[in-house]
Amino acid sequence: MIDLSSIGGSSMMKRKQLLFIVAILSVLLIGSALDRQPVVKNYKVTLESLKDKQLRIVQISDLHSTNYGIGQTLLIEMVIDEAPDLIVMTGDIFDDIVPNDSTVTLLDGIKRVAPIIYVTGNHEIWSDDLSTKLELLTSRGVHVLHDTDKVIVIGETLVRVVGFDDPYAKGYLFDGDKSKLSFESKDTPVDLTILLSHRAELVDVYKSFDADLSLSGHSHGGQVRIPFLINGLLSPNQGWFPEYAGGVYKVGELSHIVSRGLSINERLPRIFNPPELVVVDVSGH
Repeated sequence: MIDLSSIGGSSMMKRKQLLFIVAILSVLLIGSALDRQPVVKNYKVTLESLKDKQLRIVQISDLHSTNYGIGQTLLIEMVIDEAPDLIVMTGDIFDDIVPNDSTVTLLDGIKRVAPIIYVTGNHEIWSDDLSTKLELLTSRGVHVLHDTDKVIVIGETLVRVVGFDDPYAKGYLFDGDKSKLSFESKDTPVDLTILLSHRAELVDVYKSFDADLSLSGHSHGGQVRIPFLINGLLSPNQGWFPEYAGGVYKVGELSHIVSRGLSINERLPRIFNPPELVVVDVSGH
C-alpha cells in the first residue's frame, strides 16, 4: 500500500527547498544590483603617434563630494594603487548642495600622486561658491582649464590637454563662439592630445578638435543598467537609453571614454551600475 502522506511530505519539502534557493538567489541578485562599492574600470587605447611610449591616466568624474570611508581612505588608496602618470577630473567633483569637505579630503590625499587637471561640471557652475571651489583646487596644485589648453611633460611624453568649461558656464560649448577659446599650445608638437569635458553627448564637437582621446562624464552610467541588454536607462541631457552612458566609443579617429561616475545618491539608486574609477592605459602598440 502506497503511503500518500509521505509523498505529500516529500513534495512539500522539495517546494520549501526550492523557495529557499529562490530567496537566496533573489537576495544575491538584489545585493549585486544595488552594490555601491566602487570598482576600477580599465580601458586600453592604442595610438601610433606614441610609438614605444605609454601613459596611464586615472579619471575621476561626478564624485559630487561623495565620501568613501573615514578620511576618504578607500578612494585615495584606489587612486594610489593604480600609480597614474596623470589624473584628470571631468566635472562635478564638487556638488552645488553637498559640502566640499569630502572632495577636499580627496584632493589632499592625491595631490602628490601625479599632475591633476580639472574641468568644471554643471553642478559646480550652479553652486553659489564656484570661486571658493576653484581656489580649493588651485591652492592644491590642480590645473584648472577654462576653454583653454596646457602642455605637460610626463617622462619623455609631451601631452597637450584641452579642457572645456561646462555649457552652463556660457563659454565655447554654450554658443560655439571660438573667440572664447584660448589655445596657447595648438602649434606645439606633442605626442598625444587629450580633450576633457564634462558632457559626454557633445562628442561631435570634440572630434573637430583633432584630439586623440576625449574623457567625459555627466551620464552617471544611465543610472540603471541591465547587463548585456541595456547599457543605461536614463541620463541627463541624453534622455532615455542614452547613446553615451558609459564605456569607450570610437567616433571617427577619436577614442571617447565616458565615466559612469562616483556619486552615490540615496534618492536615485544605481542599479547594476556601481560607482567607478576609470583607468586608461594609452600606448603606441
